[in-house]
Amino acid sequence: MSETVHRVPQDFARHAFINHAKYLEMYKQSVVDPDGFWREQAGRIDWITPFKRVKNTSFKLPNVSIKWFETIRNTPRRSRIVSCIARSAVSPTC
Repeated sequence: MSETVHRVPQDFARHAFINHAKYLEMYKQSVVDPDGFWREQAGRIDWITPFKRVKNTSFKLPNVSIKWFETIRNTPRRSRIVSCIARSAVSPTC
């Protein structure tokens, strides 16, 4: 692995979604309360059917199962395209 560190240009950093302090805060929240963290992040997406469970995992062999954002019917449905189209009216990027 390379030891090279590439510095973020100041102008780019000023317009970034988060800074280093915010990243550390979000990381801590994701470790302390992963379900709460991902529930909050999922709020940024418009869901056709709201999910009931954030994460459902089992690592027991041979039936390893990892499911995210389950609905009652066990099928997560999201409409990223609808989100993007609706939000493009406010912001040109999605």
